[in-house]
Amino acid sequence: MGENKRLRKRLRGLEAQIERHWAKIREEESKPVPDWGLVRKWEREIRVWEA
Repeated sequence: MGENKRLRKRLRGLEAQIERHWAKIREEESKPVPDWGLVRKWEREIRVWEA
């Protein structure tokens, strides 16, 4: 597999993971008593992946 193809595949995987985390954040925030610790953890992970 070429380097560009490998990088594109990795990027698609990270984008999918970011979308899953945003979905988890939305779901957690919709709860009557959200766990803000989890939300902060997911947001931190998203920032790392976006960097």
